[in-house]
Amino acid sequence: MGGKSGSLAFTHGHHSADSSPQGLENAFPLSQFLHGIINASSFTSPQEGVYSLIPDREAKRKQSNIRVKRIYDPPSPEDGVRILVDRLWPRGISKEQAAVDEWMREIAPSPELRTWFGHRPERFQAFSESYEQELAADPVRIELADRICRMAAANHVTLLYAAKDPVHNHAVVLHRWLSRRFERET
Repeated sequence: MGGKSGSLAFTHGHHSADSSPQGLENAFPLSQFLHGIINASSFTSPQEGVYSLIPDREAKRKQSNIRVKRIYDPPSPEDGVRILVDRLWPRGISKEQAAVDEWMREIAPSPELRTWFGHRPERFQAFSESYEQELAADPVRIELADRICRMAAANHVTLLYAAKDPVHNHAVVLHRWLSRRFERET
């Protein structure tokens, strides 16, 4: 933190100790801070090379309306509308336990893509790209995505999945794709 205003300060690029603006000894490079949640429109440039964080609360609120959760985790009121996005019903869980509001199996990856991926982390990048192509090219998936975005405009939406890996699964890809789509529509 630097400066007397109490705002966070970031440097744009790398400055040596001699060239850093006064009062920003503890600032860190902006490029290290930006990581997909905050975009460049959330910043203003009060002086050359120095940025102050101005939170875009409305954009953050909208983005946080779509969440991802494993179906085996207990339902909670914060989940809002619970949508199962797996093509197959999860093993070992009843419909009552799952508390699913809607099952959108058509938005899941194609059986061929799902089988090829096999939840292998080394294939996740290629899987993600292929799945996003499937999402963008299929009118049925686009209509389901639009429905999810409309729901998220008014309520929290939780995308439910059964995979054991919370990082390398199709719901994570779908969430990222929907978040970008939702931001464009709002």
